[in-house]
Amino acid sequence: MTGPTITADSCISRRLWLDQDGVPAGLYLPLFRFCRDMRFAMVGLNVSRELVRGVRQSGWNGVATDLKEDLTRSLPSSASYRHFLFDLTGGAGPGRGAITR
Repeated sequence: MTGPTITADSCISRRLWLDQDGVPAGLYLPLFRFCRDMRFAMVGLNVSRELVRGVRQSGWNGVATDLKEDLTRSLPSSASYRHFLFDLTGGAGPGRGAITR
């Protein structure tokens, strides 16, 4: 089964990439190409920068319902997953208490 084929430029222009994500599209293109080459289906979930800011500033419960875009609160992550992320990223940054060792 194959999906629609679009160019990288078309994908980027359709998404108003920098306005929505704030991340240069070039950082994602290797992942897109890998999935295309390996025939992995990709599903994207993008949320507004306003929602991201709201969660960062006030936590999920502090964000207005209309900004949540029908998303629900995530399930708690396991300790092993938090340790994996901690090891992957080199640990907590200043002011971030990811996990206690």
